[in-house]
Amino acid sequence: MKIFRVIGVCFFLFQTTLFAYTPLRLKSLPSNSIELATLLELHDDVYSNDINAFAEFSLNSQLSFLGELSYRTFSFEQEMDASFDILHKGTNLSVSGFDTFLLGVKFFPVEFLGASLDWKIPIEKELGFQKFHSVSGEFLFLYPFTNWFEFSLAQEFCFYIPTDNFSLGSEIALQWQGIFKISKWRIEHIGEFRQRVKDSKNKSLAIPYQKQNDRFSALRFKTAIYRNLFEKSFDLDVGISYEVAKGFLYGKETGHKFSIESRFSW
Repeated sequence: MKIFRVIGVCFFLFQTTLFAYTPLRLKSLPSNSIELATLLELHDDVYSNDINAFAEFSLNSQLSFLGELSYRTFSFEQEMDASFDILHKGTNLSVSGFDTFLLGVKFFPVEFLGASLDWKIPIEKELGFQKFHSVSGEFLFLYPFTNWFEFSLAQEFCFYIPTDNFSLGSEIALQWQGIFKISKWRIEHIGEFRQRVKDSKNKSLAIPYQKQNDRFSALRFKTAIYRNLFEKSFDLDVGISYEVAKGFLYGKETGHKFSIESRFSW
């Protein structure tokens, strides 16, 4: 198993020089951890790579502060049909730069019930990433049913701050997750249903045309498998994950993410 440890440490150190996009994230009790991930994404015939860094620091078993930063390295568009025939020449979208910076706080007044508050700050809005400041709050329920299975639920409310006379509609989301622990291995499954409950408004237009009629419903799933490399000395988990969202791939379905992740906790 020494080779796995060497690979894990090298991968962790390599990622400390990089940063990334916000994926589905595991809900947990307040803790101390640093997570790094490299993500490959396919969305609407656009292939992208993001690097993600996340850190959480706890003051005690009830309160912690967290931050997340993302960086997109490239985006490349290659449209294909259902027969995998290329419909046009691939295009480098020349999009790279920092995406969203997130700051948050998590509080668990009782052992299994808590809440969190996050503020997402756009960094390079001119690149076409996240253009709106957003504030989201979550109610959290986490319960370890056995030594090898944990379950949690989270209800999120997300509000966007109007920018440049455009007001993005508010959203709600329900997320559920299950964690299975088998020896040094851990399997995580996360699901999320998200819905925009209020139409966006473009206040630069005349009043009859401001409403954008852009309410939507979205469903995402993520499955990840991790292995603890240094169980006796400290926790360094290295794993892979796959996330799928509602959409189309080669004319059929898209919204796919594949990532390699590392998580150091103490």
